Parts: sequence; structure tokens; C-alpha cells
Amino acid sequence: MDNSKMTFTTDGMRIEGLFRALQGDIMWAFGFIGLAFVALVLSWRFIGQARRNNALAPHAANSATKTANMIFAAITILALGALAWRFAAVMAINRIPRADADKSGVYQQMKKNSGEADANSPAPR
Repeated sequence: MDNSKMTFTTDGMRIEGLFRALQGDIMWAFGFIGLAFVALVLSWRFIGQARRNNALAPHAANSATKTANMIFAAITILALGALAWRFAAVMAINRIPRADADKSGVYQQMKKNSGEADANSPAPR
């Protein structure tokens, strides 16, 4: 068995585990941004149609378009900010425990499971 590929780190979680932990949050954030983008495109269409039919003055149409763009930008920034906050929270909370920090049974069990224990110790139950 090649152990060179198995690296145990104590400085944080791996990127794959991070993305697995945040998969649902990432899907919700990008789904929400996608839904907001669809609403933005529909608002552009309705504003353009109202402008072409002279139901909306050009100045009012420009103002409505700018407002729709700003609302979309705010929604995008809020969604990405919330996602970044969630990334930071998961990375701060889900750290791999350090074996030198505590000599409790949990850490000893982790050592046994990772193969760092000596050969005479009993198998973990």
C-alpha cells in the first residue's frame, strides 16, 4: 500500500470536504442569483416594451432600468456575502483536531484509526 498519497494534516479541512459540506449552500446561493437574473431580464423586457409603446418616458425607463440593475447587484452581493460568511464559519468550526492539543480518548482513538499507534495496541472497537 502506497502511503505517500495519504497525508494527514492538522491545519484545517481539505478543499474537497469543504465543498461537500457547503454543496447545499452553494446550490441555494447560485439558484437564488439565477432567479434574480431571470427577474432582471424580465424587468428589462417589460421596461423596453413600455418604452417602445410610449407608455414610459425615456427618462423614467432609464431610471427604472438603473433601479432594476442596482437591485440585482444588491441581491448578488448579499447572496455571495452570505456564502462567504458560511464558508468562513464552516472552515473555522470544522477543523481537524490536533493530537498534540489534548491527550483525551478521542485523540487516542484517532491515532489508532490512522495507523499511528504501535503494533501491540488492540484494534479499535
